[in-house]
Amino acid sequence: MKNGGPELSPPHQGGINVHPFISVLAISRKASR
Repeated sequence: MKNGGPELSPPHQGGINVHPFISVLAISRKASR
């Protein structure tokens, strides 16, 4: 992840985008179940 993070996009944007994305996936999984 460290190698792909800075190469694809700065760590700041990546972290901010990843956090909400993971939270949404977790919520969607709970809702599905």
